Amino acid sequence: MERKQFSIHLLKWYNKNKRNLPWRNTDDPYAIWVSEIIMQQTRVAQGIDYYQKFLTNYHDIFAFAAAPEDEVMKLWQGLGYYSRARNMMHTAREIVIKYKGVFPSNYHDLLKLKGIGEYTAAAIASISFNEPVPVIDGNVLRVFARYFGIKESIDKPAVRKLMRFELELLIDKKKPAEFNQAMMELGAICCTPRLPACERCPLLTGCYAAANKMQPELPIKKTKTTARKRFFHYIMLKSGNNYLIHKRNGKDIWEALYEFPLIETAKNISPSALLGMKELIDITGQGKIDILNVSGPYTHKLSHQTILAYFYHLQLKSGYKKLEKEFISVSRESIPEYAFPVLIGKYLKENDFYL
Repeated sequence: MERKQFSIHLLKWYNKNKRNLPWRNTDDPYAIWVSEIIMQQTRVAQGIDYYQKFLTNYHDIFAFAAAPEDEVMKLWQGLGYYSRARNMMHTAREIVIKYKGVFPSNYHDLLKLKGIGEYTAAAIASISFNEPVPVIDGNVLRVFARYFGIKESIDKPAVRKLMRFELELLIDKKKPAEFNQAMMELGAICCTPRLPACERCPLLTGCYAAANKMQPELPIKKTKTTARKRFFHYIMLKSGNNYLIHKRNGKDIWEALYEFPLIETAKNISPSALLGMKELIDITGQGKIDILNVSGPYTHKLSHQTILAYFYHLQLKSGYKKLEKEFISVSRESIPEYAFPVLIGKYLKENDFYL
């Protein structure tokens, strides 16, 4: 199939089959940016609610740039990959201060912004500013690898470079926004990872994978590394009606979210072993404690690690010792006001903290 015919068939299919998604009704770069960041690592059904909630709370870049961090993280709670939200806050403030609230209008300047990589920059540039630069995400890579029969790992830089070059030739120069969205849509609803609907594909004629029955084998990816296990022991230390929490910092997972005092161990240990650890005594002090409940494990899988979390619900007989700077004492009723990782949120919901 010639390049021109490739684009004609693709766009005809897209205009007939595209889903009615809210971010497809605008070319506002702020709204496009929000949608693209939210939809990274997020299912569409879940992402729509967050997108609409986000734009309701922060209707423009100025409102978002002025928002408190804790408020943004609470709104983001449940989406995961929280570095996306932190990068967005940084970028929003940079656009307001450096660019007077106006998004850069081309691909290369968009790439200079924190948290905006090649894919997001291409999406904004093509959809908002009609710049003919191709987007390359997992859906596009899958369509391309199957159609052209790419038998090398799509993770290789040289292969990615070749694919980008070919897509730059294929993209419709007059309708880059439609072309990019069509490629992504084709991969999302037709050329899916499992059981692709080849009979409905506008590119079936000329597709190498379909002609050679290689859909299950393509695209080829490098072998994934084994996720390491981490054992988290959360200390739900209760005094009266209050609990200790603190905000995570550093460059580890869940930065800027709240959690209960945490003891991490290299391997799983018994509750009795944990209760004798110096780290726990440092948290509880020398006061007497009653064990109300021990829950877990709660498992949370990330790309390179698996968290196994246990929750130790302890009653402190006396008041809290002098609090370290990073800890705050909050009432049970106010706990839902703080942004916690999904794993902790699951425990809190199951134990009626979110009434």
